[in-house]
Amino acid sequence: MRLFDLALAGAGRVAASIRARGPWVTRAVIAGLLAGTLIPVMIIATTRTPTEVTFNDLKTGLLPPMTSWLRLEGELRPVPDDVEPASGDAAYVYTLSDPTNDRLAVSVESDAPLETGHVQVTGRVSGAGSVPGTVSTIHADVPTEPTRHDPWLLFALPAILAIPVVVGLRTGYPVVRGDPPAPYRAGPLRLDESLAARWSGRIGSESAPRDAMRPCTITVTTDVDVCQVVVADAATARTIATRRASPKRRLRVCWTDGCKPALEIHAPAADLLVMFHEVIDRERFAATLE
Repeated sequence: MRLFDLALAGAGRVAASIRARGPWVTRAVIAGLLAGTLIPVMIIATTRTPTEVTFNDLKTGLLPPMTSWLRLEGELRPVPDDVEPASGDAAYVYTLSDPTNDRLAVSVESDAPLETGHVQVTGRVSGAGSVPGTVSTIHADVPTEPTRHDPWLLFALPAILAIPVVVGLRTGYPVVRGDPPAPYRAGPLRLDESLAARWSGRIGSESAPRDAMRPCTITVTTDVDVCQVVVADAATARTIATRRASPKRRLRVCWTDGCKPALEIHAPAADLLVMFHEVIDRERFAATLE
C-alpha cells in the first residue's frame, strides 16, 4: 500500500464517520474547524502592535503608513550630564544608537528609568531630536511593549485538520485510485471458470454502495464483439452484456489496512466496479473482456 493511498484512505474514513452522523454534522465540523483558525487570526489582525522601523526610516521621515506606535532596536545610553537636552520636560533622557552606525541615533525620553545597553524601545515619535546630534525623539513606553510571538502553526492547526475532512468527503471511503496493468501477460478465463470477487455500482435497478461491496462469483461467456458477464451470489445471477470495445479501467480500492485490485466496466444496463483478491484475477478477467 502506497503512503499516499494510506493518507487518502485515512481522510476518507474520517470523513465517512462524520458524514454518517448527518449532513448538518459534517457542515458543523468543517465550519467549526475553519472558525478555530479564522477567529484567533482576526483577533490578532485587529490587535495593534508597534511597527518595527529602522534608524534610517526615522532619519528620512519615510515611516510605513499609519505608523504612530513603533519599535526600534539599538544601544541605549544615558545622556551625559554635560549635555543639555532641548526639552527639559522629560524625567529621563537617553540616546538610542544604530548598532551598525554609532553616529546615527535618536533621543529617547521616558517618565521612568529604562534598562540601558542593547535593547528594544517602543513608543511614539514626539518630534525632532532633543539631544544634539540625534535625528528624532521617541517618548518611550514604560515598560517596553514585549515582542509578540504568535503561535501561527497552532492557529492554523484547525484549518489544517479541515483539509483531510474535505478531501475525504470528495474521495469517499474506501478510496478508488487508478492502477496500471500488471507487468505480466495474463491469460483469459477458461469456459465456465469463475472468480471470487465483490461488486459495487449499478446493475439494472439494483445498486450497491462502494462501502458495502457485495460478495459474488464472476463468470464470462465471450463472443466476437460482446461478452456476457454473470455476477452471481446465493440469491440471484445477473447477466451483463458488455462490448469488448467499451471502456474499462484498472483501479485499486483502498482501505486504511490495504488495497485490492479492481476493474471498472460499463454496459448499457450497468456501471460496475468489480474487486478481486489478487492482481492476477483482475488481469485474467480484463484479458477475457478485451
